[in-house]
Amino acid sequence: MWLTASLLLAVLSFSIPALAKRRPLPDQTVTTPVGDIKITNLMCDHALGFLFLNGNIVNATTKSWDTLYLAIELQDKNGVVQPKAKPDPIILIGDPSASTGIVATAFVVGTTIKLRYQESAKADNDTLSVKFKFADGRYPVHYRTVLTKPQPTSTMEYNDDALAINFSLQKTEIDFVLQNKSDDPIKLDWNLVSFIQSWGTSQAVIHKGIKLADKQAPKAPSVVPPKAKIEDIVVPVENVEFANGEWRTQDLLLDGPASLKMVGQEFSIFMPLDLGHCCAN
Repeated sequence: MWLTASLLLAVLSFSIPALAKRRPLPDQTVTTPVGDIKITNLMCDHALGFLFLNGNIVNATTKSWDTLYLAIELQDKNGVVQPKAKPDPIILIGDPSASTGIVATAFVVGTTIKLRYQESAKADNDTLSVKFKFADGRYPVHYRTVLTKPQPTSTMEYNDDALAINFSLQKTEIDFVLQNKSDDPIKLDWNLVSFIQSWGTSQAVIHKGIKLADKQAPKAPSVVPPKAKIEDIVVPVENVEFANGEWRTQDLLLDGPASLKMVGQEFSIFMPLDLGHCCAN
């Protein structure tokens, strides 16, 4: 007896959506306070529910950025295109209309980085428009400061027969060294010391040994014996804040484009010193 087996082959066909044609977009120039960022070779795609942006970002500014925040506004024939992922909060502060954005780090002047953006979004590829804007950024800043009172100098030092004081401006504080050149003690009452901004606003300060949480508490005075010196700091109390469950000190000096508004600004430290009377009975 012969057995005949019949084998049926089933051919399964799958329908795969075709990828949208990559569409070139015009080059763009993004203006920052210190020069331009160039966006070149920009291409967009939209397929399988994803938006793709590719191109080059050229640092044609005069600065090397620690961090650069670029906002991206997206629109098509239906209006604003909003990808699933929201922009960085800093980008939204700089451009509330941003649909998304790019954060570039260690972006050296004169260099080019690749733009490779991919995110879930609904968009019409044929009418999609892409606009880049400067949102924010940080780059290192080197400050030069001089003493204007009680006598102008090209440094941050003051000298007379009784004392010498040398100030040094740091990122979050003002360091100083106070040298007592006299034969009598010098008393520094920290409750009277204040930091005065150029527009006249005065605020108390804290110094070494004071907990940030005790910024408003009374402070013990410092006494500098004859021929001795002390090293201390000045921190404005309004720069001390409690955020995200911890105490921290805000920067005294701004970096990035925000630093441009600091040029020519003045500040004062009111520091009354009691010479020769602090230890009298």
